[in-house]
Amino acid sequence: MHKQYKKISSIIFVCISISIWALLIWEHYHGGVPSHSFMARKDMPSISNWWGGLLLPLLTYLSLLRVQKRLSVVNEHSIKYAKYLQSVLLLCLIGLIYSGSMAYCFATNKSDINTILFQCLFLGALILPLYRAEFFLGFVIGMTYTFGAILPTFIASILAIISYIFHQFIYPFVLKIMKKNPK
Repeated sequence: MHKQYKKISSIIFVCISISIWALLIWEHYHGGVPSHSFMARKDMPSISNWWGGLLLPLLTYLSLLRVQKRLSVVNEHSIKYAKYLQSVLLLCLIGLIYSGSMAYCFATNKSDINTILFQCLFLGALILPLYRAEFFLGFVIGMTYTFGAILPTFIASILAIISYIFHQFIYPFVLKIMKKNPK
């Protein structure tokens, strides 16, 4: 199964790499590759989407490598392995759909809905392990068409840090207090 994971992850890497470069080439010949400023402010420096051609394949490779590393400690024939693969896929899809929804709301000028989605994202970071590589990758991919790969990576990084701090430090502390003081 580990060999099968390597084969599938190679296919995913190639597909994402081809997709981002196809998008960049298409944009180049249809009005130019856009650049984006942080917070959509013209007074901020802009970053070209061309950088996504390097960042997204690298991010894909590192994310798949991280998932493989976590998978390697689980027996590939166990039920736990299958459940783990399902959770990886689910978390990636959550990131993809959620960020795709945010990108859609931004592109269609639904800023009120987008604001709510953005705030709920940080609430979700308290509940779900959004620091995991699979969510990170899905989140960045979901926003790449609208924003390029750089800005979503920055946002996902901040979100991952918040989620990691909560899940590794705050959540265990709260559980410890709750066990000491049952109602």
